[in-house]
Order: sequence, then C-alpha cells, then structure tokens
Amino acid sequence: MEHLKILLLLIFLILFQAQVQCTDYYISNSGDDSNDGLTKDTAFETISAISSPLNTAGNSFFFKRGDTFRGKIVIKKESTTISDYGSGDLPVIKGSVVLGTWQKHDGNIWVIDAPSRPSDVNEDDFTIDMLFRDGEYLTVARHPDTGYYRIESASNKVSFTDSHLNEATSYWVDADVHVRSWSWLWEIRTVSSFSNGKVTWEDAMTGLSDTLYEGWGYYLDNTYKALDAENEWYYDPSNNKIYIYTESDPNSHTYEATIYDNGITAIWHLHDSLIENIEVQHYNNIGIYINQCDRVVVRNNRILWAGQKGSYAWSPIDYTFENNYIQYALDMGFHWGSSSDTDIGDNLISNNEIVDTSLICGRHSLWGGVGAKIGGNGVNFVNNKITNTASNGMGLEGGENTLDGNFVQNTCMCYNDCGVIYVKEKTNILNNHFKNPVGDMLASGLYNGKWFGKILFGIYFHTASDGSTVTGNTVEECYNAGLYSLDGINNKINENLFYNNGVSMITKVDNNDPGNNVLEDNIFFSAAQEQYSFSRSVDQNFGSFKNNKHISPLSSIHINADERYPLSLYQEHNAGKSTGSTSNNYHDYEQWHFCNNDRIVTWPLNSEEEVDRWGGASTISLSYDSEKMGGSMKVTFNSASATTIYPNEDYVTQITRPYHIKFTIKAFEKTTIKLQFTEQNSTGWIHIYERVYGIEATERTYHAVFDSDVVSNNGKIRISSTEFSKTATIWIKDVSIEEIDANVWDVSSVYPLFCNEGTSSESFDLGTVSYMNVDGNNAGSSLTVPKKSCTALIRKDFTTATSTGRPRKLQNDFHTSDPFAVCPNDNNGEESGNSDGDGDDDDDDSKTKSDDDPSTSGGAIAGIVILCIALVGMIIFTAISYKKNGSSFKLMFFSWKMKILRK
Repeated sequence: MEHLKILLLLIFLILFQAQVQCTDYYISNSGDDSNDGLTKDTAFETISAISSPLNTAGNSFFFKRGDTFRGKIVIKKESTTISDYGSGDLPVIKGSVVLGTWQKHDGNIWVIDAPSRPSDVNEDDFTIDMLFRDGEYLTVARHPDTGYYRIESASNKVSFTDSHLNEATSYWVDADVHVRSWSWLWEIRTVSSFSNGKVTWEDAMTGLSDTLYEGWGYYLDNTYKALDAENEWYYDPSNNKIYIYTESDPNSHTYEATIYDNGITAIWHLHDSLIENIEVQHYNNIGIYINQCDRVVVRNNRILWAGQKGSYAWSPIDYTFENNYIQYALDMGFHWGSSSDTDIGDNLISNNEIVDTSLICGRHSLWGGVGAKIGGNGVNFVNNKITNTASNGMGLEGGENTLDGNFVQNTCMCYNDCGVIYVKEKTNILNNHFKNPVGDMLASGLYNGKWFGKILFGIYFHTASDGSTVTGNTVEECYNAGLYSLDGINNKINENLFYNNGVSMITKVDNNDPGNNVLEDNIFFSAAQEQYSFSRSVDQNFGSFKNNKHISPLSSIHINADERYPLSLYQEHNAGKSTGSTSNNYHDYEQWHFCNNDRIVTWPLNSEEEVDRWGGASTISLSYDSEKMGGSMKVTFNSASATTIYPNEDYVTQITRPYHIKFTIKAFEKTTIKLQFTEQNSTGWIHIYERVYGIEATERTYHAVFDSDVVSNNGKIRISSTEFSKTATIWIKDVSIEEIDANVWDVSSVYPLFCNEGTSSESFDLGTVSYMNVDGNNAGSSLTVPKKSCTALIRKDFTTATSTGRPRKLQNDFHTSDPFAVCPNDNNGEESGNSDGDGDDDDDDSKTKSDDDPSTSGGAIAGIVILCIALVGMIIFTAISYKKNGSSFKLMFFSWKMKILRK
C-alpha cells in the first residue's frame, strides 16, 4: 500500500512537470512575430505574438528595454513572469495608439477618424478617455476653459441655475456637468435638459442635504460645443471621430489616443506570478490589475496616466507590491480591496512612490481622488511615499492593517474637507510622517449663508474607531488638527510629535461616549498663537491623558475644551486629567522688531486720572492702586457671566496695516482673560482680533499683533473676563496700541523641524545657530535624529532668522498670521538683532544696556556737552552779528543750525 502511494505521487509529479514547461520568450521592436521568440535574436515584435504562449503556466516574457509596445497583457496561467532584458530605460507598454492625419473641419477645429475597437476590448468597455500630444496630456473640451463657474441658485439636487449660461435651449444637453456638491464631494452627471441658464440631470446628487447650495463650483465638459480653447479635444462615439481645437496644423505633432482598458491583468487564481521592470502607460482603466491571485509579486514598475487606478489588487493573499512608481492616475493611485471572508495572509505594500493623483478636479469617481485606498484586511503598508492627491492621501477602510514608516504630504488639493489619512477600522499607525493637507477653496461655496471654510486633518478617525495604535508619528502643518477622533474608543495615541497644527488633537462626540483611550508621552508643539494642544467638544471621559509635553512658545493657552486653559489651570479644574504633563512657554508672547510705528495711543493707568479714561460694565470695579506694579488700575470682575472693560477713546484702523497692542498685567491668582479689538457698527460688535491669555500672579507684559480685515472708525481695545475670571481681581498698566510695520518670521527658521526619512539614524550639523530642545536644554552643535522620525528645536537667537512677509489674515487662516516679525528691508533681521522692540537683543521689555551701563553712557554725556558748547557759541556769534546787521540774523541762525544738525 505504501509503495502504491509513492507510485501515485511520482506519476503526479511527472504529469505536473509535463504540464509546467517553463519557457522564456523575448519581445523586441526589432523582432518579428514570425520568429519563435525563444532567443533575443529570434524575438517576437508585438504583444499579440505572445497571446498563445500566455496560455501555458510557468512561461516568462521578457520585453527589451528602451522599446515601446502597444496593447494589453492578460496573464492566463499561474507562475507567469512579465519582465525585461537588455539595458537602458524600462520597456514601455502603452494602451494608446498613434493617430494619423488630421483634416480641417470648421475654423480652428480639426477632425480625424478614431481608432477602431481592439478585438480584446469588450464593446461596453471601449472608449477614448485620454489624448496626448507629443506625450502631453490634453484637456477634454470644457466650459469654462479653466477654473469654475458658481451655482447662483438651486432648490434640489437635480438642477441649478447660473446666468453665465446664456446659450439657447438644449445647448448643453448630453454634456457632462461636474459639480462640487459638498466640501468633500465632486459629482458627475449627464445634462438631460437646459433652458434659461438652468441645468438639469436625472439622478440626484449625493450631497448631505436636500439641495445644492449657492456658490459651489461646477464646469461642463465632454461636448463638441465646448471646443473653443487651444488643444481642447472631444471624442464623439456616435460617429467614432476625434475633434481638436488648435490654431496651428496638428499634423506637425504626434497624437496618441487611449483605446485599451487595462495594461497588465491577472484574474482568478493565477497564483505565483511576477510582474517587474515594466513601464505601463495610457490605459483608460487600470495600469496593473490583480484579481484573486495569491503570492503575486509586482515590483520595480512605473505606471503613468491610468484613466482610473494606477494599480488595483482585489482579494489577493500573500501579495507583494514593492518599489513601484505611480503618477497621474486620474482616479486613484493604488487600491487594495477584499471581501470580508478573505483569508488575511501576509500582504506587503512597500517602498512605492505615488505622485500627482487625480489632480484634474472633478474628473474622478465619487469616492476617488486618494493616493492609496486599503479596503480590506491584513495589509502592511510600509515605507511608501504619497505626494499631491485630490482627496485624502490614504483611505483605510479595512481592519488589522499596519502603516509603518510612510511619508504622505500635500493632500486635499481638490477639496477643502479631508485629511492626510482617513481611518475607518482598527489600524496600527507607526513611525509615519504626515504633512500639509492643502485644501482647495476655489470651488467651495455657501452653507447656511456663510462660506464653507477649510476642514483639514492629519489623521482622521471615522465614527467609533476602536482599538487603533498611533505611535511614533510626526504630524505637521494640518490646518484644523493633527489628529481628529470622532467617538473613538480604546485607541492608543503615544510618543507622537504634533507640530504646527491648528490643534494637535481634537476629540468630538456625536453618538457615543468615548473612553478608554490612551493619550500619553506625546509632544504637542504649537508654532502660532491660536494653536492648541488638545480640544474636545464636550466634557467627556476620553481616557488616560498624561505625560504629554505642551510646547507653546507664543501662547500660554494649551487646551480648548469648555474654556481655553493653560495646562496648569486645566489640571486644577479637571482632577486626574493630564497628570504628569508639562508645558514650556519659552517666550510666552511674540517677539517683535518694530519699525515705522505711528499713531501710538497709550494708557499708562498710573494715576486716578488715567483710570478715569477707562470704563466697563456696571458690575466691574475700576480703581487706582498705587502699590501694585508701581501704580496700576485695579479691576475687580463681579458677575455671573463674562464682562468687559475698555478705554473711552476709539482707535481708527486701516485694512492695509498691522497693529500692535501691548499691556502689562498680573492677577490675584492664576486665571485667564480675553483680549479683543472690536469695531461697532449698526449690527453690533465686529471682532477684528481676539486672543485668550493665561494670567499668573506675577507681573508680565504681553503683546498682540494683528491685521484688520475692515476699516475701523471706532475700534476699541476690550479686555474681558472668562469663565475662570468672572469674579477675579487683576491689575493692568501701560496699555498701548500703535500702527506698525512688521514681517512674519518663517516658522521653519525659528522652530526648525529636522526630519529623517531614512532607515537609519541621521546627524544634522546645526552650525553656529543656538537652539534648545523641547525640554529647554541647549541642543549643541549637532543633532542626531532616529530613523523615520522628526525632532523640533527652538531657536534661541533670532538675529539670523528669515521672514516670509508681513502678516495677513487670509480667509480661514487663523493660525498663519502670527508668530514672529522683523522690519521690512532689514536683511531679515540680521542687522537689527532686536526681537522685542526695545532696542536690545533680549525677549522682554527690560532696560537696554545703555540705560544703566557706564561703558555706554559716557559717550552719550560727552555728546551732550559738545552740543551745549556749540549752541552757546552759536548764540554768542549770532548776537554779535545781530548788532552789526540785524537783517541777517534769521539767515545766519538758520545756517548755523543746519551745520550743527549735519554734524
């Protein structure tokens, strides 16, 4: 019996070996399809020649480097290899064909017969989605030619009206209309009727309400009637012709039209295949498509200009996709998906680069526009780089996935409501660098009568995210928040660096009570005034919140919950929360070098008469205190709600100038106050500037610099109590406001971030600039940054910092209009060396050296003595001259005065 088993096994192996005859085939532009393809000298010429050998398992196909092949490759058996041979550039496989001779059609519109449908493309799948001229992508005929029109009115989701569209009835019927239907939605419909500026379609758009809204962007395209700009084109499937608008003869250029759906395809159990070292271009659908094939390796390929997805893998097991480059995918760069019952396996997506995904805004599918989408389980996404995406950099909709060591930046380039990564299920997010969701406001519109602003995040946890780990990441330059958690539970967020984000982390409650989260050992680095470490929507049991470092060089406010808190005050009012956390306010207020200050108004508040220049609510007590701070105004708030004090004088501001408010203050005990500059008109108070300060029981001078968005004829400084100071006592003196000239320090210059994207530690030479680390210690002359991480430092010497121009409050850019400033045209501060406007190089308003140092005061005294001697001599001389010739007195006095001034 045992011998029979061995015999049967030998028979099976012999039959299997007979079936798997591994043969190598070569394909070259210099070959011939009549050859056998078995050697480089007898290579095939075209892809069609390998159709039959692809039916045998185990065969390998090698395309010659430097050559271009047209068509599609469909792998039909397992253990197939698609690769390269020779030297030079990668072999290119294209899904387009070269067009022939164009004919004049009408004016500047030319026409050519479109290529016929290839036999290996289904009739329903055939179209021409892209046209290239000399390798350059051309725009489908559209209206307007660039940018967007805006919806003027709408009352539903199947139509809108815009007076820009004044063409005849039915003019735009059958055109495609691309509508920004919401802050994170572009939708495409085919126009079914058009009349009097009203565009109508059949299927209602998704949106989030019952109607579209005024002001949202749209454009029309894919119609012959929009052909009116250079190199716009249109494919008419009804007569199979291509039209192009050009003022020059198109026959002097090479045009390629895409006619194939997918580039390289393997579908259904074609296991153990290899696709490597191929450049795939110009496919209407997918560049490389793997469907339910296990142990497939796709590596070292370039995928360019895929009409939908650069690469798509559905339900593979033990799949490897590594060292590939994907650019100009018009819907999605990389997509991995699986059904819920798929065995997870060991799937590795590593060291790929995905660039410029879906940047033709409105061109992608409803949920497209992302650099990489993981729609299944068990994926290790490691050391990849994603740059420039229409929507989220990554969408993580499956569970049990791991992101490790990736770099994702410049996302949300077609939306104003998305993030760097979107997380829906349990995910391990480790050692990544997430940066700068851009946010496109050009097509954003109105909602509830207001412009819909930017909502941009670094890491966005979708509803009730449960059990994710976020460790060792750097998240920077995110407009709203570095991390946003909606109803999240059981998430561990630790040892991350959140740098220069609107808020480092936001938790929000819609449906669930979040809890059992761990938020520990993070660094929250706020690089602007109104940036906070942590914000929550309601009083909630978030979980463990401790041992975090709150670094806020420009503000003492760290947490925005029911109120805005300094960390120490938050800890006092929220027992057991944020234990072990520390804060470092190294400067605590802006350091400025002002020049050309003008129209200064001061309130010394050092006498009873000065105190009378201020007023406030009837519940507030204002009095002069001769003892506190050398004489100051004592303010006692006494109300159940916030109340305000203000000077009696108004102050006029202009839109084109920045303004500086300065005040010295102390409190009886730790509290907060709110500083505002407001304008009153017929509708009420307009808040031009607002900021909350954490006030200690020690004297300190604070500064605020802002730009006015309106002309203020009766602007006022207002100092208000908060929830913590409704009954507080404070002392104020030396309040002033002035019109200034100032520039903004470049954040990267004063708070540099040193990032190491490599796989081993890296050393940075800090040169002669003096820095300190987030613990307040000197950084030394060099810095070592561990692999896949970033380190933030704080410049101690601002004399060599660079500036980025004068601060401006842009729409919704509340945290980019502060942190530091230098005078215009002063070599970026290199000559002045002054950072706080008092003539010295320190950070406060103490005396300069010349105020009390004999080594410097002697020169000033000598100068005064010389001036006095000169004036006495001038008087004596002019008196003698007057006696001799009184008529020459005025002239001679003026002459002597000018000589002294010149000296």
